[in-house]
Amino acid sequence: MAVLAILLLGPTLRSVRNFYEQPLLVMAIDNSESVALTTDSTILQNLTNSLGLLTEELQARDWQVKQVELNGEAINLDSLRFNTQRSNLTGMIRSVQSEYKGANLGAILVVSDGIFNSGFSPDLISTFTPIYGLGLGDTISRKDLSLINLRHNKTVYQDNKFPVEVSVRNEGLGPANTLLKIYQGGILQDQVQLPLTPETRLIKHQFLVNAKGAGKQRISIVLDAIDGESTIINNSASFYIDVIEGQQKVLIVADAPSPDIKALRLAIQKNEHFAVDVKVSGEISSTDYDLIILIQSPNKGVGGSVYHQLLGSEIPKLYLLGSQTNIVQLNKDGIVNFRQLNSQYDQVTAVFNNEFKGFTIASEKDEWFANVPPLTVPFGTIILQPTDQVLLYQRVGTVITQQPIIYFSELEPKLGVIIGEGLWKWRLNEYRKYNETIRFDELVTKTIMFLAAKPDKRQFKMYPLKDGYEVGEEINFVAESYNELFEPLYGELVSLKIVGSNSMVRNYTFTPLLGSRQMTVDDLAVGIYSYEAFTTLNGKRHLVSGEFSVEKPDLEAADLTADYVMLRKLAHESGGEFYSGNAFDKLSSDLLNLESPAIIHTQERERLLISLPWILIILIMLASGEWLTRKMMGGY
Repeated sequence: MAVLAILLLGPTLRSVRNFYEQPLLVMAIDNSESVALTTDSTILQNLTNSLGLLTEELQARDWQVKQVELNGEAINLDSLRFNTQRSNLTGMIRSVQSEYKGANLGAILVVSDGIFNSGFSPDLISTFTPIYGLGLGDTISRKDLSLINLRHNKTVYQDNKFPVEVSVRNEGLGPANTLLKIYQGGILQDQVQLPLTPETRLIKHQFLVNAKGAGKQRISIVLDAIDGESTIINNSASFYIDVIEGQQKVLIVADAPSPDIKALRLAIQKNEHFAVDVKVSGEISSTDYDLIILIQSPNKGVGGSVYHQLLGSEIPKLYLLGSQTNIVQLNKDGIVNFRQLNSQYDQVTAVFNNEFKGFTIASEKDEWFANVPPLTVPFGTIILQPTDQVLLYQRVGTVITQQPIIYFSELEPKLGVIIGEGLWKWRLNEYRKYNETIRFDELVTKTIMFLAAKPDKRQFKMYPLKDGYEVGEEINFVAESYNELFEPLYGELVSLKIVGSNSMVRNYTFTPLLGSRQMTVDDLAVGIYSYEAFTTLNGKRHLVSGEFSVEKPDLEAADLTADYVMLRKLAHESGGEFYSGNAFDKLSSDLLNLESPAIIHTQERERLLISLPWILIILIMLASGEWLTRKMMGGY
């Protein structure tokens, strides 16, 4: 009973447990194509075997070893193919630091040629973990011609000319001449002769190509080989453009001149997706436009306004209201519901509505709006409908009101309203402050795009997440199904057919579910692919189609000269060492003799004695023994 009384007082048992975390070495291996292009396959196989033996020896000395590619993803030595198209040394170091933050990371071994074509220079990153570098490839510059950069638009308009700027690097060749050619869809479009001398290391040329046809088009650049080149694999490159049938047309109309006209026109012209016309007073000969912007029209000082000519058209419109706008007429026609209290005007600044979901604007928008000059707005109250969407609110002094500067109506056709004149001051102020007009132009063009966009009322949609993919990249399709009320549907079988330019056909089926509307396709070769997808909704067959491309960026072949200087600097600044490819035995010996002690982790635990199972067993035994003793002694 005394023991039980003591246990009821709650004594505790404190236990201390130590366990050891062994040091970790991350082996980052350059699996890129540039390594294979400059190193014999037998040497690469021997390297792979040697890395495997080094891994086993390190593990035998209580090291943990993790093997990753330069993209930071785990890899087995048996799966090395040296065929990836991107090398991101900085991304790998950051990924390792993030993945093993707080772990006993003793060293990083980078097995690479030092060539990177993604991310920024590794010189700019710091690490407290020693990096050991093993150099691959060849540091001797080879005599070679290579295409190192192509600059082009991703989207062009049919029958328009678009520029393609080609950069050619010459490593020690010449004097000689070569031909630079450009093809569209396999058909030669233009060619130019390039004179080469050993002193001319960089040559640039710009082609102007006519965009023929519509849809995705493959553009190929070919550089004729000349005697003395070490390789011709980097003498050609390709990319894809999306040829659109036509631009969206915007008409700006006004009954009288206004500086806001020019500000809007210049902003719209910055976006090649739009063609803009301006008409100040007079008759409108054509209404073949995707959007009409009315600047203070109807004008209360002008008779015969073009506003009346355009009022009944089914074209989306954007109205700009100012001191000369006939607001009474707009109220009468149901364009706005504006209760103007008098003929006075306010000076207001803008505040972005963070609840607006129609589109996004650059992250520095709040700072910009806080410093724009005030607009002149009619004094009064505008009555909004519940479905109206406000983009910008008015701020009078320091007070943010619920009155809009820019808002959109859900009516058909679409309608937008800008309350206030003086937008030209916003553009001028931004140029004065930042020497650019990016923010103003973005606000205007996204407003135009939002209003000019055609509503998509299809009940079935299926599309790839991107228009262009790289070889080896997973291609993700999204399927959306809706009923007649445009409520999402799930569980309907979808069939997808993909057809390649070489007549390859693949068929897939899948069923979109709530939270899982994507399907993945992989292992597609370089080329342009068309797709068709169909499903049956309420007994009716729905079909959609489209295109996407798979391309090989050819980044690795552009530069084949190993950069040991960068690897050596990275190792030196981190406290590690650099070894050339023929010094593997020295590297192996140094790593095996590397001292990196295990980290002792201590875990403390306190438990009530009465909660321990063996204490309970002892109590039961004591109680049973006492009961037996008393029974035998005649106590019961």
